[in-house]
Amino acid sequence: MTNNMKEKITVIIPLHNSKKYLNRLLDSLEHQTYQNFEVLFIENGSNDGSEKIIKEQNKSNYIYYYLESGNVSAARNYGINIAKGKYIFFMDSDDTIERNCLEICMDQIYNKKVDLVMFGFNKILNNKKESDELLFNNTILEHNEIVNKIIRPMIYAQNREKLIMGSVWRIFTKIEYIKKVKFDEEVSIAEDLLYCIELFNYINSIYILDQKLYNYYFNTESALNRVKYDSLNRSIIYNEKLKNKLNKLGLFDKDMEKRFYMRKGRMYTIAVSEWCREKNKEKSIKTIKEIAKEYSIDSNKNNYCKYSYSITTKLALYFLEKKFIYLIYYTFYFKEKIRLKKQTL
Repeated sequence: MTNNMKEKITVIIPLHNSKKYLNRLLDSLEHQTYQNFEVLFIENGSNDGSEKIIKEQNKSNYIYYYLESGNVSAARNYGINIAKGKYIFFMDSDDTIERNCLEICMDQIYNKKVDLVMFGFNKILNNKKESDELLFNNTILEHNEIVNKIIRPMIYAQNREKLIMGSVWRIFTKIEYIKKVKFDEEVSIAEDLLYCIELFNYINSIYILDQKLYNYYFNTESALNRVKYDSLNRSIIYNEKLKNKLNKLGLFDKDMEKRFYMRKGRMYTIAVSEWCREKNKEKSIKTIKEIAKEYSIDSNKNNYCKYSYSITTKLALYFLEKKFIYLIYYTFYFKEKIRLKKQTL
């Protein structure tokens, strides 16, 4: 147990139509072994009865706020501005944490004398638990190592690297660092990654903990499985912001440039995948034609197929370039069918 149990932790949880999962979340907070924490529930735009469930807990450290509009980034920014804790921990409303999560994080940040603790998590799909852990376990990384071993694989993992999810719910740090960065409220995809890149650039030391403290529930109803009708346009805007962020931080060297463009090339196949979830075939075909048209004017398209993508991705990009619309549609249509079937097994 940590020697200093007086330091307050603020847990920030955005809410949006979260009622279905709230009891599961609240149960994991109820049984925390570290008790000096406040929870800020920030609801943005929805009104499904979550407020009633939270207030029925009758806990002085559970504080509910309602924002008329905004998104998850707006909710997090609001929570950061009003937080009273010395340390910040982020959660998503459909996930849970282990009962000793906050205590272990506090222990490690004190004992290791580091700026930030980063840990592994359990991915849970249909009640099946799959562990995801970081490399360099039980290791302290200094600033240059943070850039090379954490930030670069967050952009795009290559060779034998492991992709690192840039998720704010797997970090624990002081509010003084959190307040240096704002979540970009203009983006609605991978907002965590943009935030983490800039945050980590201010961090001098990270302790990589080999414990899985967070339970990430992969919901078949989640945004990862819905058709995002404006996916490509959002990705184009996002990638421009990502490139600007890397340049601003002085991180856009030759290696990062390659990683960035490998990531950007994937946005086309991701957009196609999402549209192949659409039940209306004609609508899918029409949109894939538009994606192919956008791809044809991409100034970097000649380089994408040179990168070390998977065979499937290279084929898909080739089909887009040649405008083999039906080939790419049926390739990804059946790929999506297989993926969704695996989720239900």
